[in-house]
Amino acid sequence: MNSAAYLVQAKKILADTGFKITDNFSDQSSRAATPLLATNKTRVLGIFPVVDYVQFLDLTGKESDVDLLMNSHNSLRAYVDATIKTPKMWRLSVPNVMTVGLSPNDFDSTVMESVARSTHIKSGGEKHSLYLVQLTAGRVYSQDKQQITGRDALSGLQLKMTPERVDPTNRGYNLIRELTDNIFNQ
Repeated sequence: MNSAAYLVQAKKILADTGFKITDNFSDQSSRAATPLLATNKTRVLGIFPVVDYVQFLDLTGKESDVDLLMNSHNSLRAYVDATIKTPKMWRLSVPNVMTVGLSPNDFDSTVMESVARSTHIKSGGEKHSLYLVQLTAGRVYSQDKQQITGRDALSGLQLKMTPERVDPTNRGYNLIRELTDNIFNQ
């Protein structure tokens, strides 16, 4: 499968699930063409407003260009940040910015390492993450899911939870994984 075929199917699936689709998105500061930007406004637990921003980049022939991936991602983050007037630490609606690099070829190890790093921001007000989809195998690479650990007050047992729909990183991971699975299983 090539990037164009993946994007056609991704666009349809995302639009069918409520995402607003923008073809050939450009914020004027990125040097990468963003063939598809998908945004979705929703509420977590029916209360907390969130907006997911997912940009897709065709990295075919550029599988080792970590600067291209990072600059495009940071450009989208800056664009999203500029559209929100509330300072990061006061935001009740936290944007979740995701960049998905696509290629039928294998990615360079430095590019894979860059998407595996944690993108946690201590100041809050934004979540962001990077994904790679190797289209020949349908494989998704990312920093994986976030877990919360704690201790039960009554039993003293240590607990680990993976909040699937509440944590933006996990929501993004599930979205890209399920999207890719759906495309490859059609």
